[in-house]
Formats: sequence, C-alpha cells, structure tokens
Amino acid sequence: GNNLFTLASYKRCSEVFLEIVKFAPDDAPSFNNLASCQANLDRLDEARGNYKKALEIDPKLEIAKRGLENLSR
Repeated sequence: GNNLFTLASYKRCSEVFLEIVKFAPDDAPSFNNLASCQANLDRLDEARGNYKKALEIDPKLEIAKRGLENLSR
C-alpha cells in the first residue's frame, strides 16, 4: 500500500488500504493511509471520514490530525 502511494497510484492504493481496514478495523495508521489516498483522488468526504476514524482509534495520531486539517483549507 505505501509503495503504491509513493508511486502516486492512489486508486490502487485506496483499494489496498480499504481491504486492510476490513481485516484490521482497529489499525489507525491504515485508516490514515486510506484517507491520504482518497484525498489525492479528490474523494474528500471519504478522506475526511477515514481521518476521523483514524483519530477515533488513536487520538494522538498526529499525521491524521494534519491530514484532516489540510482538508479544511
């Protein structure tokens, strides 16, 4: 998943992380990564929801806080 993000293959990246969170519903970093992929695809409502989900799981996940703040700009 992270390699796909690095390669800017955001559609495939989002598909991979969507599968990951199905099997690991308490994995805050994966929800953050899914949101980042979605944000790069301009799927902002989905991204916002997944950043929030990441923060529900781990309120101290700074990268998710920053991602959510960036969507608000």
